[in-house]
Amino acid sequence: MSSRNKNIIVLICLIAFAVAAFFYFSNRSKVSNGPGSEGFRNLKAEAFQRETGWGYLILQDTTAIIEQPFLPGVPGTKSFESKELALKTAGLVIYKLEHAVFPPTVTLEELDSLGVNYK
Repeated sequence: MSSRNKNIIVLICLIAFAVAAFFYFSNRSKVSNGPGSEGFRNLKAEAFQRETGWGYLILQDTTAIIEQPFLPGVPGTKSFESKELALKTAGLVIYKLEHAVFPPTVTLEELDSLGVNYK
């Protein structure tokens, strides 16, 4: 094989490698690995009243994915004191779901910061 043919083959290989690298890296830049890239979408919260207080539903479109009749992370069956507190807590859970925090547990410190009385 002549040196000219070898040079053409090497050039074709380099061009093919450059094109493959371009497509590989351009597709990687479109994939977001940041917060929220793997989370749920189209979430909303609804509060519901119980005999002992309030709870919340988290819906994705029209499907309930979480039903929380009691205070999360608190032993027992104590409900939220108000609709507003139930919805504030549901908002925190939705934030966690949208930002791929799994499981979207609620800590006692977070309940404190939301003004939820759990004692």
